[in-house]
Amino acid sequence: MIGFRFTATGWTRACGVAFVLATASSAIAAAPAQQPQLDCKSGPVTKRFGGSDWLVFACGDGHSLKLIAAPGSKAAPFTFTFRWMKGNGYDLTGMGKENRTFTDPAYAQLSAFDSRNLIQLFAEAAAKVPKR
Repeated sequence: MIGFRFTATGWTRACGVAFVLATASSAIAAAPAQQPQLDCKSGPVTKRFGGSDWLVFACGDGHSLKLIAAPGSKAAPFTFTFRWMKGNGYDLTGMGKENRTFTDPAYAQLSAFDSRNLIQLFAEAAAKVPKR
């Protein structure tokens, strides 16, 4: 399982136990306040990013988005999250069993999004009522 985070300061990738153990003490000391769990049930709408299909869900906070690699996609299993950070814009993170051939192009396209793109994508996903 590979995790990564794109922030204003750059791209951080956790790639192994040694890295995790080496940074655990500093990460605990500098860990930000725990973010509330996102409830992302509106949608999905299917969109193509980086040559792969993604299921896009709007989250209950009115801003955040969750993108899940569509079933059968070579990018699966992988999830991107655009989390709204009030006052700081969006934080793009990704998690899953990474196949960089398919996740990197999607990341490149998604990381170029501005707030206008994200607001439009949110509106599309939010307009699709979840099935019960």
